[in-house]
Amino acid sequence: MTYEPSKYIEYFEVDEGYYPEINESSIKDPKNKWQNTFPHKNIVEMLKTIERALSRSEKKSLWVEGTYGTGKSRILWMMQNLLSCPENEFDAYFDEYDGLREEIDLRERLRAARNGKIVTAVRYATGDITSTQKLVFAVFESLTRALKNSGCKFDGAKTLRGKIAGWLESDKANLEMFRAKIRKPEYRMAATLVNRSAEEIIERLKNPQSEVSQLVEEILKLGEREGIRAFNIDMQDLLEWITEVLNENKLKAIILFWDEFSKFFGNNRNNLDEFQRLAELSNIAPFYLVIATHESQSLAGQGDRTFRSIQDRFTHKEIKMPDNIALELIGHALKIKKIAQGRWQDFFVTLRERTAAPRKVVMDFAKVADEKILTDLLPIHPMSAILLKNLATYFASNQRSVFNFIKNTDPNIKAFQDFIATKSPDDGDLLTIDYLWNFFMKAARTNTAATSGA
Repeated sequence: MTYEPSKYIEYFEVDEGYYPEINESSIKDPKNKWQNTFPHKNIVEMLKTIERALSRSEKKSLWVEGTYGTGKSRILWMMQNLLSCPENEFDAYFDEYDGLREEIDLRERLRAARNGKIVTAVRYATGDITSTQKLVFAVFESLTRALKNSGCKFDGAKTLRGKIAGWLESDKANLEMFRAKIRKPEYRMAATLVNRSAEEIIERLKNPQSEVSQLVEEILKLGEREGIRAFNIDMQDLLEWITEVLNENKLKAIILFWDEFSKFFGNNRNNLDEFQRLAELSNIAPFYLVIATHESQSLAGQGDRTFRSIQDRFTHKEIKMPDNIALELIGHALKIKKIAQGRWQDFFVTLRERTAAPRKVVMDFAKVADEKILTDLLPIHPMSAILLKNLATYFASNQRSVFNFIKNTDPNIKAFQDFIATKSPDDGDLLTIDYLWNFFMKAARTNTAATSGA
């Protein structure tokens, strides 16, 4: 009988819910857990910034920036969930990681903030936000969805519903036009408009005892679709509505987490004043934006004063990926199967001894004080680990990130998953830099060739 050495895949597992990229699709997978976000020092600092905003000791929104592959999207997703999750999940996250367990003061301050009601909303991308009107409606749409899910009122008795009722009553022609619009076939599925006269709708809007949140939402959508400018909500309407909703529902705060925000500045380069007004609202009311972009200096010219003024309305946190943090993140992604931990320990000792010299070199180079950060990466050779981080930084692509190298299962790409499926600890195999060559350099050549042939 031929001896078959064991494969690393018998010892290692990468959570099947672990996603190298976080987006609207990946967060819907129940296997994908926000709790897998490793809270390195940058993240802890951001949580402290959020806490200071919620306590109103700082009255600014948060701007998260960084290059591709630094985990901006995952960080926003984690923060949004940490502020809205059940208490047991909140405590479990702090208990899971060494870097958070010691942050006792931060935990209790965030717990106190959560005791007041916080509504969190989420939005992705700004490619279609090409005007102030689209910005206003996008914010309104995201907040109404979040408020509705939180069981809050959002009809705006003094602002939105009053504005609509007043316009309908101000002129008979307005009423006739509205009456004609709500009879159109496309609005037969609008629950609050169907089988109701214009006069009944006005009475509902004017009655302070009526719950008309859905009605207001459907009228505003009708106005946008039909081009009824009077139903448009401008930035002043939006600011007054947000303030009213905060007060009416006695909310601790409303936070809008907006990922992939970079394109907004390019699309609205000459029309940023109204966005500045939205960002300034945090000075007088606990409404906060948390936006994520690429490095902000690349988003505007040096002489753009409006852009610089907008920057001043935010607390900026740049997600840096120094070598020591990147190595720690890689180690966090590698998990030993519980059933195999005993057998793995024997192999681990041998691999650790074999890599002692290069590990010392990498520790000195990357300013890593704790040897465990590098031994947790085995069977990735220490030199491969530090090169992986730096190549990912150089390529600056979500498809060629550290996280994608660990998770990628494409059979044509030789990365970590291919290594553990084909290599053996019995043979003392280490993941060396030839795997990085395949992952980064061959992919770059393929992309270049495809582009040249296009």
